[in-house]
This record gives sequence, structure tokens and C-alpha cells, in this order.
Amino acid sequence: MNDNSEPNVRESDATEAALNTGEKPQNSNTSLIDVINAAADRVDPIIQVIRTFAETKLKTRQSDSRFRIHMAWIAVVVVGIIVGVATLLTFTGKMDGATYGFLLGTIVGYALTFIRDAIRPNQDNEEG
Repeated sequence: MNDNSEPNVRESDATEAALNTGEKPQNSNTSLIDVINAAADRVDPIIQVIRTFAETKLKTRQSDSRFRIHMAWIAVVVVGIIVGVATLLTFTGKMDGATYGFLLGTIVGYALTFIRDAIRPNQDNEEG
């Protein structure tokens, strides 16, 4: 009985030694199962880290989009107030029509730049 159990002990010792040193073990079926089990034990923490990172990234993107929408509404209100006051001043004769035209041209340029940046936020705007 000692003879039968002794080779098995030696095979498992050889498998462990081969796994630790990187050598190919003699019994490939046992070593493959050991390698798969060892890898499976190490995969769960990695999957948990990846899942946590993905959830954090999703929350960040959602809060970033809410912030952008909020800032866009604030910009629309501020521009609307400026145009409204300028229109009132031009209508009452306190501001020249050329100045009003310049103001509207500047605001249209601002709006177009704002829209471009909203459509393509990560691209460089420099040419050349």
C-alpha cells in the first residue's frame, strides 16, 4: 500500500515544483487542472476590480452629462438676458443699431462654438 500512495505524493510534489519553477510537469492532466484551479481562484478579485471601475466610470459620465446640461441652460438664460436688455436699449434709442448688430454676431458665434464643442468635445480645435 505504501508503494501505491508514494508515487502519487511524488507526482503532486513534482506538479507543485513545476508550477513554481515554470517547468513542464510529468503528469499533464493533473497539472492542467491545478493550473486552471489556481487561475480561477485569482480571477474573481480581478473581475470585482473591473466591475467596480466600470460602475464608477458610468456614475462619473452620468454626473458629467447632468452638469453639462445644467451649464448649457445657465448659458442660454444669461445670453437671453443680454440679448433682451440690448434689444430694449436699442429700441429706446440708448444703444446704436451697429452695436446691437455686433452683439448679435458675437452671440451667434458663441452659440455655434458652444454647439460644436457639445457635438465633438474631445477633438482639438486647432488646425495645422
